[in-house]
Amino acid sequence: MKGNRRISLLILFFIFFNPLVFSSDNDKKEKHREHYFYMEYNRGISSHTSANIQLITQNQNLTFYNVPLIDNSFFPDNSIFPNAFFKPLFKGDIVGAVKATTEPYYGIRIYHFLKSRPEIGFGIDFIHFKVFLPDESQKVHIIGTIDNKRIDKNDDIHNYFYSFNVSHGVNHIGLSIVYRKMLLKNRNFPDGKIQPFVSFHIAPCIPHHEVKLKDSELMAYSYQVKFPNFGFGIGLGSRFHLAEHFGLYIEYKYTYTFLRNLVFDNGEGKVKLNFGVHHLIWGISLIL
Repeated sequence: MKGNRRISLLILFFIFFNPLVFSSDNDKKEKHREHYFYMEYNRGISSHTSANIQLITQNQNLTFYNVPLIDNSFFPDNSIFPNAFFKPLFKGDIVGAVKATTEPYYGIRIYHFLKSRPEIGFGIDFIHFKVFLPDESQKVHIIGTIDNKRIDKNDDIHNYFYSFNVSHGVNHIGLSIVYRKMLLKNRNFPDGKIQPFVSFHIAPCIPHHEVKLKDSELMAYSYQVKFPNFGFGIGLGSRFHLAEHFGLYIEYKYTYTFLRNLVFDNGEGKVKLNFGVHHLIWGISLIL
């Protein structure tokens, strides 16, 4: 009898004081909870590129071949550190600080991963980068017509464009699909501490271009939502979980953009071009 009583007391002690038994099912689920919703913000840099630019107005139809375009990814302070954001922030100028976050290269995206297939996610990917025609003299090959007279020559593009920039953004706002591998899983990081991923997006493009022609009143300075301005991109990167709800990521991305309908604000005419760009981006993840 005494032996049975001792065994019973040991069983009761184990049940009430063993933390694995004492913890509730909710506690276990909380410790092992996977995350499916990601909100991410990034900065980055895009490469220089080149494009064939077609200019169509009432009296001319010209194509400028292999025009070099630069990125100005760190505009306006040309620094990898966002000084244009920190300086107004430290002065208490919140509006100025918020505005500065939209000046350089940046991106925002939202992903939701499937519960049934947590390696696959869908979302929205917004990418804001820039292209500028350099101020320096740029001799390019030009073919087309002016006042119905055919031309075929090399000339400085600045003899035709006073300025040409997509300076408030070649803005991709795209539907994105992402595939991730969830590595180094444990009870605190059930979806993996390291997540290599590949992504693809296809996007309507809302460019804000600044164009002014030489010896003409035609100009543009506006956002334009028009068909068929669009683009697509592919990415390869990795995400690193530092805490349950926070992580960092780095990614290489390639985008190709078709700007086929950039019109002038004050008259008839349009500009057409398309170009590919390489990107290196780095950012933060909020994981819910």
